[in-house]
Amino acid sequence: MNKTAKIFLIAAGLLGTAAMANASPGGATGAASFARSYARVKRWEGGYQDDPNDPGNFDNQGRNIGTNMGITPATFRQATGRWPSRAEMKALTPEQAAEIFRKLFWDKIWGDKFKDAALADIVLDGVVNHGRGVRLFQEVLGDVATDNAWGPETHASMLAKNPAQLYRAYRERRRKYYHQLADNDPKLATFLKGWLRRIDSFQDY
Repeated sequence: MNKTAKIFLIAAGLLGTAAMANASPGGATGAASFARSYARVKRWEGGYQDDPNDPGNFDNQGRNIGTNMGITPATFRQATGRWPSRAEMKALTPEQAAEIFRKLFWDKIWGDKFKDAALADIVLDGVVNHGRGVRLFQEVLGDVATDNAWGPETHASMLAKNPAQLYRAYRERRRKYYHQLADNDPKLATFLKGWLRRIDSFQDY
């Protein structure tokens, strides 16, 4: 990690115990780990882009800051407490992006406590790609509040169910949600093909 990246992570409070992932006990598809799940996510997030049709690229003042490696202006603000400039967004490093993903997404879903790697992969990807990714998973669970917040009830419900069935059901729920977004907003329809490629990359369990 270079000096600039380390200073950024210390200032954002992201460098510390989160620097190492503790893998959960192995499930049907092996042990869940941040390294494995994030490797899948980052294949789809790519580099810097400032597509004006992507609402995630804008800050609270309506300025098109862009997104880099999946880090939107809003995500940057969550991690640092302030909105980024366009230059800061472009200068974001892979190390900074990875630690932000770990802190704001992996830790949010208690990723280290997942007992099945494939399920952890698809849930992390869903939480990253959808603002309501946890809620969609809670809808699949069917017996917890759909409050978009991961907690003891959501986690216990997941552990009590068949991971392969949850994986398939969540994949279909996400696919349906992509179509809903495209149907409701013509500007988002341009992203549908890419979204479907992303969800279809999660092959059968």
